Amino acid sequence: PAQPAAAPVTAAPEPQPAPAAPKKKRRIGGFLLMVALPLALLAGGSYVWVTGGRYQETENANLQQARISVASDTAGRIVQVGIADNQLVKQGDLLFVIDPEPYRIA
Repeated sequence: PAQPAAAPVTAAPEPQPAPAAPKKKRRIGGFLLMVALPLALLAGGSYVWVTGGRYQETENANLQQARISVASDTAGRIVQVGIADNQLVKQGDLLFVIDPEPYRIA
């Protein structure tokens, strides 16, 4: 006996994946984060450096800083000061003049 012809088997159509959402939004957000974070850190560091990173501040006028003792080889009364407060001095600058009168008399 002849077998009846089988109906052609058709595969069920595979479901098509939904079109992917554009990733522009994520790319823009990532780019903005890459640019904004270093700029924010730079702005914050600049603010600290300009407003207080270089200077000491206090509310009670006590600062701890390096002190340098200045002394001469000769003792005597100072009659003239050659510098002002907080002035930058270099080696060889005249700091003060000692009264020469006691040494002239001696």
